[in-house]
Amino acid sequence: MNNVVKKTAAPVDDGDGHGATHPGLLLFIKEASSVPPLCVEEEHRLLGLAKGRGMEATIARGTVIRHNLSLVVYEAKKFDGHGSAMLMKLLEAGTMALEVAVNDFDEAQQHRKPFRDFVTGLIENAIQRKRAEMMQAAS
Repeated sequence: MNNVVKKTAAPVDDGDGHGATHPGLLLFIKEASSVPPLCVEEEHRLLGLAKGRGMEATIARGTVIRHNLSLVVYEAKKFDGHGSAMLMKLLEAGTMALEVAVNDFDEAQQHRKPFRDFVTGLIENAIQRKRAEMMQAAS
């Protein structure tokens, strides 16, 4: 059984001090948070299919990505409070890292490490790099 902390989508401050929210951002967070993670066996089956080409591989990659977007939301929301523009960029960076992870994951090289462990580190690093880049640009 997967131990997953389910986070609910809280309103996101857009940085204007009025507590306004970006509706597209809230929808993304709500949708990503509502998709449960795959069981390990199904995830590995889909990751194997994702290595191929064609429609089946494309669908497999999309399914793995969709079922892991909650990790991106969870990691990006750790830095919430800097406005929706920053949160959107952090979500974008995390999602791109997730896509790369799906394409690059090799179970044999990861010594049977679960995909969620592998991808969580990549998402965290991508989000932290993006945040540092944005904070440096703001100063």
